[in-house]
Amino acid sequence: MAVELLDDTAAIRRRLDELAGEGPLAPVAPEAPLLANLSARENVALVGAFHGRLPEAELDAAADALLQRLGVGGSGGRRPAELGDREAFLVQMGRAAMRPEARLVVVTPFTLMPELESDAPVAEALAAVGAESWDILDYATNAHRYRSLAEALP
Repeated sequence: MAVELLDDTAAIRRRLDELAGEGPLAPVAPEAPLLANLSARENVALVGAFHGRLPEAELDAAADALLQRLGVGGSGGRRPAELGDREAFLVQMGRAAMRPEARLVVVTPFTLMPELESDAPVAEALAAVGAESWDILDYATNAHRYRSLAEALP
């Protein structure tokens, strides 16, 4: 569990590639957006279906429970274009959490949610999904925003 503050996009991409070489990743990143033609619930359930984590009959209920824990249970039927930045981020977190065997990697959370002043919502989301193995890759210019996760800074 670490927050890594890097100089630029190229450094973030290199580090992401290094992490991918260590094992499966569950990214929450601008480069891994929600699928526009699916609802929030379907975006989350799709990962469980694709990775065979749950029987099909249980996928929607598991997705709904995860969205509820993240505080966006009422957004399950909405498509990405109907979600605010924070809601979309939380749905991406739920989608990533459907792969508990993978390392959850949040890439540039302040790009995903530009209105944020601190990392508190990110820390809350990590706790809500029960992420045991996670990394955050962000720009060094955002160092001042990391208060809740300061213990994870190098």
